[in-house]
Amino acid sequence: MNKFKLSKDQIQKIGLSLTGLVFLLYIYFNFFLGPLNRSRNALAARRASERMDRALLERFAAATRGLDHRRQRLVALSPEGVLSRGYSITQDADSGTVLRTSDGTAVDRRVRIMLGAGRLGARVDEVDS
Repeated sequence: MNKFKLSKDQIQKIGLSLTGLVFLLYIYFNFFLGPLNRSRNALAARRASERMDRALLERFAAATRGLDHRRQRLVALSPEGVLSRGYSITQDADSGTVLRTSDGTAVDRRVRIMLGAGRLGARVDEVDS
C-alpha cells in the first residue's frame, strides 16, 4: 500500500486551490445564478398574476352573462313585458282587484283594462261563466 506524503508546500497549494474553488462557486451562485433565479421567480410571478387576471376576467364575464340572461327573463315575465305581447290586465274599477275569472264581476260593473300602451275604462255588458 502506497502512502502519499505531501509536503507543507503542497498542502498550502491544495488549501489555496480549495479556497479559490469555494470563491469561484460563491461568485458563480451569487452573480450568475442569483439574477437568473430572481428573473425566473419574477417571470413565474408575472405569469401567475396574468393567469389570475384571466381567471377573474372570465368569472366576471360569466357572471355578467348570467345577470344579463336573468334581466332579460325578468323583463319578459314582468307585467309590462306580458302586456307588450298583447295581453291585458283587467281590474274591478271600484275595488281594484284583478279579475282572473268572469265570476269576479257582474253585468253593469265598471272595469279598468290595462294594455301594453295605455288604459281603458269599460262597463260589463255580458258575463259568460
